Amino acid sequence: MGEQHRKEFHSGNLGGQLLGGDEFAENIFKQLEAKPIKPPTVEKIVDAVCTICDVKEKELSKPGRQRKLSEARGLIAWFVVDKRSVTLTSVAKKIERDLSACKCRC
Repeated sequence: MGEQHRKEFHSGNLGGQLLGGDEFAENIFKQLEAKPIKPPTVEKIVDAVCTICDVKEKELSKPGRQRKLSEARGLIAWFVVDKRSVTLTSVAKKIERDLSACKCRC
């Protein structure tokens, strides 16, 4: 624990976060720029959360405040707000619930 700063661990690009020479780093960054990352669709978000929370998509539209379903809807809302990939309105339409049901309590 008492080791000093060791240059070999901080060399490379981005302060040692990317190992390799400048040419390697430039090549990687060019490849990343060539493939823009598409934000997830509302369908993919809902499907992923349903898988994680072990609920069926049709259950999300059920009325009531069942904890498991409320948490799944809240997780979907949190992800959408955090990533700004789709709107909460589109989520509400997808899960056939009022917009007020799509809120994150985190």
